[in-house]
Amino acid sequence: MKKNMISLVALGLSLTLLTGCGASSEKETVTTAPSEATEATLPTSLTLGATLPELSFTDGEGKTVSVQSLLEEKKLVVLNFWFADCGWCRKEFPVMEVAYQQYRQDVEILAINPYDSEAAIAAFQKENSLSFPMLSCSEELARVFGVNGYPTSVCIDREGKISMIHAGAITDAEVFTRLFETYTSPDYRSRVYNSIYEIME
Repeated sequence: MKKNMISLVALGLSLTLLTGCGASSEKETVTTAPSEATEATLPTSLTLGATLPELSFTDGEGKTVSVQSLLEEKKLVVLNFWFADCGWCRKEFPVMEVAYQQYRQDVEILAINPYDSEAAIAAFQKENSLSFPMLSCSEELARVFGVNGYPTSVCIDREGKISMIHAGAITDAEVFTRLFETYTSPDYRSRVYNSIYEIME
């Protein structure tokens, strides 16, 4: 794992960018979502600036969670790729939760996991007192988004555009706050951010 520190003097804070955890090829894979129909409609890759195709997940209670339906009510949906044994994921979740509590009316986080069972995901959520949805997904979905390290966060803006893909843990709640503030602003205009640092400027 690599750790790069960038000092943002103008903002009076530090943002820690971590390469994150690599997924072990020896870890048993258990996947249940997205549905076959959704998988069939996905392209082989999705890149910055692309409009997200129809994408839905099924939670442990059999309820369907659709990104497009969420965007009818929310101004931002974050797909956060993670797995239970990822140490940096564990460091990121508490600060993500703090910002989520402030912005949950306009922001939804879907913490999606390509490696652990639904039971393990539910146990992790309860153990860590996390309130945003935590769901299983396929390894193929992670490949479609080009995920090669964990955690990775994909921001889908109110127009359904993939506007930022951030690889690495964010360990400062103020960074999440600034991120959510940008996307929920009444002045927001859909655009692509090549780095979270562009938002922090």
